[in-house]
Amino acid sequence: MTDKFARISAIDGYKREFIAGLNLVVIGAGAIGNEVVKNLVLFGVGNIRLYDFDKIEIHNLTRSVFFDESDVGLAKAEVVASKANLLANKNTVTPVDSDFWAHLKIEELNHFDAVICAVDNFEARIKINQLCSISKTPLFNTGIDHRYASVDIFPFKENGASSCYECNIPASVYQKVAERYSCGWIRKIHSDQKTIPTTSITASVVAAICIGQLFEQLNPDLHQNYINYQASRRVLIDTKSLTISKTNLPVKASCPSGLHYENSPVFKIHGRTQITEILGKSIDQSEWSKVLVVFSEPILLKTTKNGKTQTVIFKCAESFDENILLDNGARTLDAEIVEEMPVERLIMEFAEYAIPCNFIKIIHPKLETDLIVELSDE
Repeated sequence: MTDKFARISAIDGYKREFIAGLNLVVIGAGAIGNEVVKNLVLFGVGNIRLYDFDKIEIHNLTRSVFFDESDVGLAKAEVVASKANLLANKNTVTPVDSDFWAHLKIEELNHFDAVICAVDNFEARIKINQLCSISKTPLFNTGIDHRYASVDIFPFKENGASSCYECNIPASVYQKVAERYSCGWIRKIHSDQKTIPTTSITASVVAAICIGQLFEQLNPDLHQNYINYQASRRVLIDTKSLTISKTNLPVKASCPSGLHYENSPVFKIHGRTQITEILGKSIDQSEWSKVLVVFSEPILLKTTKNGKTQTVIFKCAESFDENILLDNGARTLDAEIVEEMPVERLIMEFAEYAIPCNFIKIIHPKLETDLIVELSDE
């Protein structure tokens, strides 16, 4: 049988060994995710893991090449994977019908060549940015509206200290995220989320540019002399005026992520008690009073009433809505929510509680770089 990829392989820099050997994560199976997966499969990329917990709705059908009326109500990731695998004539795409934040680990990302972000909200992008920045996995972030298509390239593998997604978003983004929550990071029961109109045109364009940029970034044979592949950069296309701009994205000194390390030790542990062992190997116990623990997401420590503890919770705040603050049907409780705390308080007050977040960052003045500790129940 004739090799169906023969003409692609004839293009300089598109050798079969390179493309077939790629191992990629795609997060988001909506309009952009459909186009991204379609392109990757048509090129014959070897392995794709696709994350999305959402279900197909009727309005998705006008922008998503793999969806039709019979798919409404089904899981996006599973439908895309099923139809893309038929197109590939083999099981190239593995669907994960759940939230990537709950299942994709830093340690796992070390086995992937890149992550493609095809989501439509800021919170997910920020979380993806954190995982890729820590694991030093190249990140390709996509964004569209009805007219513009943009691709951000973050070469964390080539330059761990390069700028990240959070370096390049305005304060208004965090304000929009905060509007979904009350009392810190507890979800509002009713929260209207504005949707940005998009079309199949901008979805197709951004996916095409993204895959082209991914191949070029990952394959030195495709590098061009005038591009700095160790710098983060953005490609922006106006599909109406047909103009394109390319800009480098600088590191922001006050970046909220705080994850700009060339190299940072990452430990994986099972449970909280082993944290003391990690501290003991790097910091004298007499110095623990200076250790600060930063959580990967806000933690709801407890509810209080008139300054007195009502219920100790110690779980991710995002897991709760405003009902947690009700007492006999009335909003009379307050919440103590933290994003960081001294390690001494963590050990003294919450010894019996498992740390609920994905990872923590341990900061101490005598450490050359912060320690990242990934937590797992496995």
